Amino acid sequence: MTLPLSPLSVRARAVSRLELATTLKRPLFWFLVLILFLLTWGLSKGNVHISSGDTSVGGTKAWITSEFSVSFILSIMTALYSFFIAIAAGLIVVRDDEQKIGELLHATPLRTGEYIWGKFLAVVTGFAIVLAIHLSLMIFFNHVVPNAKAADVRGPLQALNYLRPALVFALPALIFFGGVAFYLGERWRRPLAVFLFPVAVLLLCIFFLWDWAPTWLDPRINRVLMLLDPAGFRWLNETWLKLDRGARFYNTARVGLDLPFMLSRLAFCALGLLGVARAERHFARTLRGERGQRDERAAAGAARTVAVAEPREIDTARPLAALGMRSSPPGFAGATVQSARTELRNLFTAPGLYLFAVLIVLDTLSESMVALGAFQTELLLTPGLLAVRSMNALSLLLCLLLMFYTVESLQRERDTGLAAIAYAAPVPTGALLLGKAFANSAVGVLMAAATFFGCAIALLIEGKMAPSPLPFLAVWGLLLVPTLLLWTSFITAAQAILGQRYATYGLGLSVLGYTLYRALSGGMSWAGNWILWDSLHWSDLSHFELDRRALVLNRLFALALAALLTTVAGRAFARRQADASGTLSRLAPGPLGRQALRFAPVIVLPLVLGVMLFSTVRDGFEGATAKKKAHDYWKQNLATWLDAPQPSLASVDLDLRFAPERRWFHNHGTYELFNDRDQALPRFALTGGAHWTDVRWTLDGKPWQPENRSGLYVFTPPTPLQPGGHLRIGFDFAGTFPQGVTENGGTTMEFILPSGVVLTSFRPSFTPVIGFLKDIGIEKDKNDYEPRDYPPDFYVGRTDTMAGLNRSFQTRIRITGPADFTWNSVGVKTAETVAGGLRTVTWQSDHPVRIFNVV
Repeated sequence: MTLPLSPLSVRARAVSRLELATTLKRPLFWFLVLILFLLTWGLSKGNVHISSGDTSVGGTKAWITSEFSVSFILSIMTALYSFFIAIAAGLIVVRDDEQKIGELLHATPLRTGEYIWGKFLAVVTGFAIVLAIHLSLMIFFNHVVPNAKAADVRGPLQALNYLRPALVFALPALIFFGGVAFYLGERWRRPLAVFLFPVAVLLLCIFFLWDWAPTWLDPRINRVLMLLDPAGFRWLNETWLKLDRGARFYNTARVGLDLPFMLSRLAFCALGLLGVARAERHFARTLRGERGQRDERAAAGAARTVAVAEPREIDTARPLAALGMRSSPPGFAGATVQSARTELRNLFTAPGLYLFAVLIVLDTLSESMVALGAFQTELLLTPGLLAVRSMNALSLLLCLLLMFYTVESLQRERDTGLAAIAYAAPVPTGALLLGKAFANSAVGVLMAAATFFGCAIALLIEGKMAPSPLPFLAVWGLLLVPTLLLWTSFITAAQAILGQRYATYGLGLSVLGYTLYRALSGGMSWAGNWILWDSLHWSDLSHFELDRRALVLNRLFALALAALLTTVAGRAFARRQADASGTLSRLAPGPLGRQALRFAPVIVLPLVLGVMLFSTVRDGFEGATAKKKAHDYWKQNLATWLDAPQPSLASVDLDLRFAPERRWFHNHGTYELFNDRDQALPRFALTGGAHWTDVRWTLDGKPWQPENRSGLYVFTPPTPLQPGGHLRIGFDFAGTFPQGVTENGGTTMEFILPSGVVLTSFRPSFTPVIGFLKDIGIEKDKNDYEPRDYPPDFYVGRTDTMAGLNRSFQTRIRITGPADFTWNSVGVKTAETVAGGLRTVTWQSDHPVRIFNVV
């Protein structure tokens, strides 16, 4: 067999030109270009670049325009490319079957090799054009109209920095995914076989190839895994990036390519081409050979069976009414059940589902059994922890699978030619769509069951916790199901409105890709995190106490949007050919207004919930309001109070009261300050918390009103505090801490929650901090600055401590809180009483300390 792509193969070139023109017109193509435009524009801000130690010591930062950075980005973007090219290449033969192209092959001299290779060349050429557009966009945003905020991470333009990564990392992956998907589509003629391939590869990459590198892994196995990664990311990371070589190296050096890696890239190209060659052989055999002969033999056998069958007498004397036949339109529930039953029969005949169940079990086991905590310590597995740790992968996997299954189930009637019959049946559109949705939800049930099975095995192997299903049901049932309902309704509405699978796939992959980009680049909040990516943190002592309000609103918002999109899908789903005059009449002001009124109930609810969720995030302690207060503190005090001399603590006396059920605390205490400097201090400052209320101060026992500089309280005593001098600052205030929710489900080192309390003296969470804190209010990439460049003799003389205070001090901390809490602080416990449901304990330091806390 030879490739029919020589200059003499006019027919192959004609096929390729026609398919390329079709590819360039598809919405799938332009959705990919659009998402690449948005991602490249976002990455040009420096959101994703190689981290190097040089940046933390005032040196050169790693450039996003270097060959290493471009290779890093393209190897990651391979995951996005793989889905688009798999759909485009894998569905070529399927689409031509639907359009009866096979009959044309019988009637023309076009050979199968010319047909197959012409089609594949067109797809690869189309996505090579996409890759060229991607590189052009990177050059455009990085060099032609560069982002001023990324000036320190942008180097000079060098064409090889873009061309070599594209040829080494992107192009082999495109040929591999396109060729294998082409073979799967031609071999089985089922779109789901095509879609499951990139999902399976992505699953293997996420769990085994990209990030899985435990310390005990044999280097030889690690080397094999590098060569098995179609994206090349593991090789790049393990060979060049994991061990930091400095920003100057990454900015100027070329990516050194070793022989085994280059052979692996050639092998992936060969696998893709081999898939196309196998597709050609199978296509030629089934088009005019074995399958046609089998069909002829089967038809001849059926004819002989009919011929030898004994004729039956037909009674024509009885009227038709005597048969007693009755027919009536099915009810909504019955039609839904019948639609779901039909879809389930098609669903469970797909072997890919069972393959994915096995992959999920293996991935869950590998991820769970090597889970490590802080300082590479073994992590104790619990059912709730495993349920939350598997949320990211399970959400992403199910969204991809449900997109494919939903689109194909909606497209099935048209592909099989039964649309005219099925859509003319007296079945409500809502029942038809709802039945398909119920059937497709079986995909989620099966994958969740496989994941639970893997988690249960991991728990049994560790032998510390019983594999209880309740945390899995709570986390996945209450938090994951709304995500899947929203995604399924969105895909259904998109297919109903757009009317073709390529446009729906392009839109769905674009939305999913942009969502993940926003989440991974730190631009996501509860208001937009519909997939709950990296937002859940499990504690066996409590259940999402910190962000419970935001989490509940987020899930209700998702359900409300799902209801809205389901309504839109039901109205937009076309069961008959649109009539132009009817469309114009529906767009008239009267009918249009009546339709808007019918949609009003399902629009108002998500609108109200969205506003509530946005306000909750904005008013939280990581929201825009808190950031504005913190930035005002930083802006007003940086120039005046950075490195200004401050007194030290001589003793601390605190009387604390806590109400953890409402995150409330009250602090009445005193600081004895001591001037350990060589010069008098005419004034000094204490940093307070933005969440404090009813703040009152005293100076040496007398009421005092310090200057409040956006949370920095400046004290100017009547006489300067002389060297060796002492004075006493008293304070009284209350507060709620933390105030509100996080921005996107992050963690916090300090908190007052119904399940526990953890507070330290590093931040003004529950007590004042001496001096100005320079890291409060810094907005990343806006007003942050490089650390101080110390002179060679910086250590001569007095050097302030990095953490804590310069001198030790004595503490006395009296704590009052619920009796069922055990209250701990520094020193030794000197008193403890319980009365009226409250426990009061007193802790005193038996040795001078430099920090204190409450747990």
